[in-house]
Amino acid sequence: MTALALPVMPAPLATDLLVARAQEYARGAQAASTRRAYASDLRDFDAFCAQHGVRSYPAEPQTIALYVAASADRVKVATIRRRLAAISVRHRRAGLESPCSHRIVREVVSGIAREKGTAPRRVDAATLDVLRPLLLAIRGDDVAARRDRAIILVGFAAALRRSELAALRLEDLRFSKRGLLVRIVRSKTDQEGGGARSRSRTSRTPRFAPCARCGHGSMPPASSTGRCSAR
Repeated sequence: MTALALPVMPAPLATDLLVARAQEYARGAQAASTRRAYASDLRDFDAFCAQHGVRSYPAEPQTIALYVAASADRVKVATIRRRLAAISVRHRRAGLESPCSHRIVREVVSGIAREKGTAPRRVDAATLDVLRPLLLAIRGDDVAARRDRAIILVGFAAALRRSELAALRLEDLRFSKRGLLVRIVRSKTDQEGGGARSRSRTSRTPRFAPCARCGHGSMPPASSTGRCSAR
């Protein structure tokens, strides 16, 4: 059997390529929205440190504790914890111990949480009273209008998050006797893309039934991205 011949790459070049790939995968470990939020958090922390003439990196636990106390009246506890996570990531990526793990920081955060409470804000689910005006606002009966109605109905019936609906692709939809099956490739609770399936609820009113809307040429041909929401 003839061995497969592979091109021999110079060691430095091969190393550079692997480093670039490793850095790319490392960046992909966090969602783009998380990276943007962390960047904003670090700018806020750096501005605080510059204002008070203290070092932001590497930061002292006492500096972090003062920053947390100063933030208590400006932002929610969840935002404070996210900002601490951003500061921790900055230090740990440089091989440094996170100052946010220090006892004094944890006690300050705990005290703020006890005083202000940390109950998450819950948003009421959309109802048919909300759905009807959305559908009526879509004028016309061309492919784009039918597609937009279908996407709204699928999102409503399958209880999809906004990000899940935006990422939906044509191949993620499958019709069955039980209704429309929606494959959710990646979600807020499934960042690594293990995948899950959601069955859309049925409606006795055809105009509010996702199967009816998706099954009659409502969805356009697959675009270059394959996304249902592509223009």
